[in-house]
Amino acid sequence: APALIRKLMYSQAYTLSVAQLEALAASETAFWAFEYLCNTDVALDAGTLADRLGYPEKAVAAALKSLAALKLARKTTGGRYRGILVARRFLYPTDSPVTGGARARVRAHVAAMAERAGGDVARSGLIFRSTEENVRAAAADVKARLEQAQAGSVYEATEGTAIYFLDFRARRALKG
Repeated sequence: APALIRKLMYSQAYTLSVAQLEALAASETAFWAFEYLCNTDVALDAGTLADRLGYPEKAVAAALKSLAALKLARKTTGGRYRGILVARRFLYPTDSPVTGGARARVRAHVAAMAERAGGDVARSGLIFRSTEENVRAAAADVKARLEQAQAGSVYEATEGTAIYFLDFRARRALKG
């Protein structure tokens, strides 16, 4: 089942263009407006979204116009906007010298919001000796579980829900 979930998620994936990534990286407000709309199955106006994100309404309004121009949001009736990627996985362009700086800025946007919104919900880490093959296999298992968690996403901002960022990486600390 995990392989089937992964296949379905990636078959429906949308790859952001470099221009779209650069625009999201350039503005923390635009990045979080985009993320919120991707995780909400409701059209929202700038004022409502500003309240939910904690940014000034004027900045959110400008971000929404930018997202619409980049085809990352769609303007609906009453000055509201809807995400075009609700319930779809989106992928950043391949990491390269061209996109590396933008990806770093996006990571900074995530870290800043996580700090403002309450920090870590759960955290753990291990240091152990193993083979790279074993660690890569374990990382693949963790990635599959994270994708299963994402597949169970809800798209309504109701009591008890939030937008979470799950991050995992395995790094070599010492050789030999």
